[in-house]
Amino acid sequence: VFTLTRCLFSFVLMTEGIPTLLYGLGSWLFARVTETVHTSCGPITVYFLNKEDEGAMY
Repeated sequence: VFTLTRCLFSFVLMTEGIPTLLYGLGSWLFARVTETVHTSCGPITVYFLNKEDEGAMY
């Protein structure tokens, strides 16, 4: 049975879920710059798409 709820769920999945998933996977593949942040729970590695420009104002 194709109900309105299934129709809306499919619409939301196609317009929000799939693009967000693809963006996340693409970013994960291209993230090459890392920085380790030391916290009270241990070290955490943060990944960046762009290398930070040391000494930049912004």
